[in-house]
Amino acid sequence: MTTTTSGKKTIRTGGSSDSALLPTPSYRRADDPRWMRKLSNFTAVVLFLFVVSHIGILALARVSPDAFNSATSFYQLPAGALVVWVLVAMLLFQALSAVRIALVDLTKWGASNAKKLRGMISPLWFALMIPASYYLLRHAAAVMFGDA
Repeated sequence: MTTTTSGKKTIRTGGSSDSALLPTPSYRRADDPRWMRKLSNFTAVVLFLFVVSHIGILALARVSPDAFNSATSFYQLPAGALVVWVLVAMLLFQALSAVRIALVDLTKWGASNAKKLRGMISPLWFALMIPASYYLLRHAAAVMFGDA
């Protein structure tokens, strides 16, 4: 293994023990509950599939505006409002998890308070979903029943 030092940075090259020198990413640590990793992976896949399907629906606008209108008419149904609410919930969970991982990986405070940060995700998610639910349901009612 070759070690080159320039200023404050140390660059290590070669050798098989390099992986032991790199910090383990926090989202792969054993102290994270399995359900949180599974939920994060599941929501990431669902959001990815939604984005891909949304790109396909937007491509329909180029082909035929009538086909685009029929594909997007689903969002005016109660089931469409529920799908949008679930997508917002998943996106908010992903955002809060990403902030937690960034704080744990990039700050000393986050690394020492990783369990507290993990415990803060659920209450913060609920606190943010209550007003989001109100506005989404209000919008869904306005779309389905007309503006009152």
